[in-house]
Amino acid sequence: VTTNQCKICVRWVTGAAVSSSESEMSVCFEASKFLPKDVLRHLSDFTEFAQARSRSAFRPRYRNATVFGVANQKQTRQPISRPKVTPKLIVTDVDGTLLNSSQELTQLTEDAVKAAALVGVPTIVATGKTKGPWSKSVLRRLGPAMPGVYCQGLVVYDADGTIIYSNPLSAQVVAEGILFANKHKCSLVAFSKDRILCDVRDEQTDRVLDFGEAAPEEVGSLLGVLDEVEIHKLIVLASDERIDDIRPDAETFFAECATLTTAVSGMLEILPLGASKGQAVSWLLNYMNVALEDTMALGDGENDIEMLEMVGIGVSMGNATPRAAEAAAFSTASNDQEGWAAAINEHVLKQIGCPESNN
Repeated sequence: VTTNQCKICVRWVTGAAVSSSESEMSVCFEASKFLPKDVLRHLSDFTEFAQARSRSAFRPRYRNATVFGVANQKQTRQPISRPKVTPKLIVTDVDGTLLNSSQELTQLTEDAVKAAALVGVPTIVATGKTKGPWSKSVLRRLGPAMPGVYCQGLVVYDADGTIIYSNPLSAQVVAEGILFANKHKCSLVAFSKDRILCDVRDEQTDRVLDFGEAAPEEVGSLLGVLDEVEIHKLIVLASDERIDDIRPDAETFFAECATLTTAVSGMLEILPLGASKGQAVSWLLNYMNVALEDTMALGDGENDIEMLEMVGIGVSMGNATPRAAEAAAFSTASNDQEGWAAAINEHVLKQIGCPESNN
């Protein structure tokens, strides 16, 4: 690694230019030790590295980077402060993020949404839920209608309520999902746009009601309606321990035909192969002509990981799972401690010199 390449390293992880003084060269070379090997390989070609630094996939890896102090000073590690950008759009998960544990949109969060919108930074939701009953009470409080990502990224609505993107499961995968749930004696629900279907309702299927969803519709046999409706995703429901036990078998069973994720403990979701909330968010941002690096995303769960990794400002909630927290470049307080509003104050309002929303 050359001196100039090390200077580039330091500038990237700290956001500060480095001069050519002998003392600061030691900082450069020490800093290079904390960069991943795959990035160092890019340093042999400055053009390639310049492209790499714009790829959001690299950004989360530097959240814990440190560099040594200048030579002749005490050798202490200081945390890196990455350069911030002011986002043009906020994309947020709903349960565990925008809403608190009581499924409430707090007044402080609502104020933060509106304060950001007033300075030209609107909010759109990206949720694993349908656009069900919960949305009528929540979305109207977020200001003017906006597009949104629903059903774990499998259905995208425009601001006027029109479906502009749909990615349903194949009938074969639905049939295999039914077989898998029956094999493990678990309950199963199927999401179809804004409807939730099941063979027979039970205590497990009705758990979706806790999240403001529509009541599951009993159809007798899910197999019997495959020719009539599109099924976007399946959710296998059981106790937390039971889902943890069958997850390895599910990974093998659906390895080549579906993607698995979890948004809520005790609910294993079966999606079309390669689908994710992040993939749909990327599609919607392209549709809206908003760059990934100009976007802020907030989330707390496994299903938020791709979204948090790919945007310019990824923020995990204080209640986030370990994997979601690791995927995000920044963190905030939990959803029960006004973490959403705090993140907007920090990454949007303060960046453009506005007073905080609670003021």
